[in-house]
Amino acid sequence: MAPHSRRATSDDFAAIATLSSNQFHTYHRENELIDPEVSPADLTRAFEQSPDPTWIEADATGVLGFLYGSVFSMDDEGPSVWTGLDGWAAPTPDTLLSLLKEAQSYWRSLGAASHRVWVTPSGAAQWKNEGYEPVSIRAAKLLSASTFEMDSRLRLAGSADEEFVRTIDRIIDEAQGTPSTNGDLVVSMLTDEESRAYVYEVESEPAGLCFVMDAPSIRGVFNDTVSLSQVGIAPRFQRQGHGRRMIEAILEVESNGSRFVDVRFHQANKGAGQFWHGLGFTDTLYLLGRDPDNNLSPQSSKSDE
Repeated sequence: MAPHSRRATSDDFAAIATLSSNQFHTYHRENELIDPEVSPADLTRAFEQSPDPTWIEADATGVLGFLYGSVFSMDDEGPSVWTGLDGWAAPTPDTLLSLLKEAQSYWRSLGAASHRVWVTPSGAAQWKNEGYEPVSIRAAKLLSASTFEMDSRLRLAGSADEEFVRTIDRIIDEAQGTPSTNGDLVVSMLTDEESRAYVYEVESEPAGLCFVMDAPSIRGVFNDTVSLSQVGIAPRFQRQGHGRRMIEAILEVESNGSRFVDVRFHQANKGAGQFWHGLGFTDTLYLLGRDPDNNLSPQSSKSDE
């Protein structure tokens, strides 16, 4: 029987979960910063309980590949589809194309405005061939054990730092090319019990900001990982090495309770990759996407028309 794509049934979920679990071990062999431990039983339950469908390509030997997308309703933009690293496996470009033809037809029927998918660096090319473009990058590094006390230039942020937090938020928006906000969401993180906000001072003046929290529960990310966000340096202190010194000081503190650290930055922020790579971070995941103007139609199919 030649390979063919179809919507998965409950009888397929165990095979899909096994295929996904095996793929995570492949990811780990390519990059040791990706957690390989994925439970097929947990994945099977997740597929069984999801209201959104999964598509598979199969032949007489079994399931060859699969594609799942979780559909979210966005207030202003209409439905949007998200696929995690555990939501797809396509051993060949033809398999991916076949799966996308089925899935995207369904997503378009729901009025989906966009599709975002997490991939490893090695898996990005086949998605880019289908018109998907880089949105953001997740990078990580292994922390070294440390017994250092907090750098005297580093302190925890408080309510008195609200205006500085808003300033850094605007700087980050400009660097990423995203619309500027009033910073209320970031300011609210100052009182979030699950996050820690650090201010780095130079001559007793706030110079840098970084929020730290336990990494979200994402398959492929080790449990003992902390995530950095809202990292920025005030303009008058930029390009003087303060950003690097701030992050190094924070990692010395955070390494006492975590083994890994990761950060996510926008593709449009051209200086971010150079900065994080210079600190020893390695790209682990790429978020790729297609937006409404692409009509969620597989690019490769155009050559078949």
